[in-house]
Amino acid sequence: MKRWCYWPHFLALFPVPLFGADILPPGHRPTPPGVHALTGGKVVVKPDEVIDGATIVIRDGFIQAIGKDVTPPADARVWEMKGTTIYAGFIELCLTLNSTNRPVNSARIEFESTAKAGGINFFGVPGRERGPGRTGPGYEAAQVTPEARMARSFAPDKQALDAIRQLGFTAGNVVPERGVLRGTSALVALSDVNPDDAIINADTFQHIAFDTTGGKEDEYPKSLMGVIALIRQTFFDAEHYALAHDDFRRHPQGRKRPEFNPALEALAPAVARKMPVVFEPGSALMLDRATGTRLGTGLARPAPHLGLGAGKRRVAAPTGTGDCADDLRAE
Repeated sequence: MKRWCYWPHFLALFPVPLFGADILPPGHRPTPPGVHALTGGKVVVKPDEVIDGATIVIRDGFIQAIGKDVTPPADARVWEMKGTTIYAGFIELCLTLNSTNRPVNSARIEFESTAKAGGINFFGVPGRERGPGRTGPGYEAAQVTPEARMARSFAPDKQALDAIRQLGFTAGNVVPERGVLRGTSALVALSDVNPDDAIINADTFQHIAFDTTGGKEDEYPKSLMGVIALIRQTFFDAEHYALAHDDFRRHPQGRKRPEFNPALEALAPAVARKMPVVFEPGSALMLDRATGTRLGTGLARPAPHLGLGAGKRRVAAPTGTGDCADDLRAE
C-alpha cells in the first residue's frame, strides 16, 4: 500500500512560527501599552508652577517626566492634549459608593432618655436570651464587625465613578458604613480598571461610629452609653485575646487552645497601635467622649474624626490630653 505524506503541504499552509512561543493560550488578553505621553497641554505642576505646552510621560502608572522639552519615548502612546489643563487629582478621604445609609447623628439622641435592653442578650426574662444573629465565628454583639474589609467588597458602578471623576477626584478612601466597630477602609484609584488593580492600600483605617440606630430593633446597643461601653469592652477583649493567644503559642503544653474570634483578631493592629483608628462621633458634642473613649482604650493618638459638619474647624480636646481632632470630611 502506498503511504502518503502530508507534512510539506501542512507546513506550507501554517508557517513554522505558529508552533513556537508566539501561540497565545485561549482567552489571552493583550497587555495594554504601559507608556503614555500627554503632549501640548497646560500642566499645573503645583499651585505656583504652571507649564504651557508641556509633555507628561507616564510609565506603568507612574509619572516619569514633566517638562516643555521632554520628548515622548519611542514606545509611548501619544495623546494630544492641546487646549486642555492638566492638574493633580483630588483625594476623597471619606468616600461612600451607592450608599443608602445616612451619616451618624448622635446630637438628636444625646439627651434622650432611653429604656433599652440592659445587655447584649438580655430580654428581661430568663431563658429568652438570643444569639448575635450571624453564622460562623464572630463577636457576640452583631454591631461589632472590625473584620469587615472594604477591599473585599469594592465593586463600584461605572456611572458612580464617572460622576466622582468629573468633580476632579482620582482616588478615594472607601469607608464602611454599618455597625459600631465597622471594619477597615480601603484607598482606591477611581479608574475603570479591574477592582484588584484599583486597590492602592487595602487597609487604611479601622472605623468606629457612635451609631445607635443600626441593626435590628432589639439589638444592643441602642443608647450612646451602650455604644461607648461596647467600644471599650471590645478593645479590652481584643487586648486580652492577643495576650492569651501569644501566651498559648509560647506555652501550649497541657492547655486548652483559646477560641478563635475573627473580630478580635482583626483589631490586633489597632490594639498594637500599628493601624490608626477613625472615630465618627456624629456631632461636635461627642468629640470629648470620642477622645475619652480612645484614651481609655489605649489607642494611638491623635485620631481623626469623620462627619462632624463643622467644616475645617479644629476642636480642642479635653485639658491634659494634648490632642486635637480634625474633621476629615468638610460638610
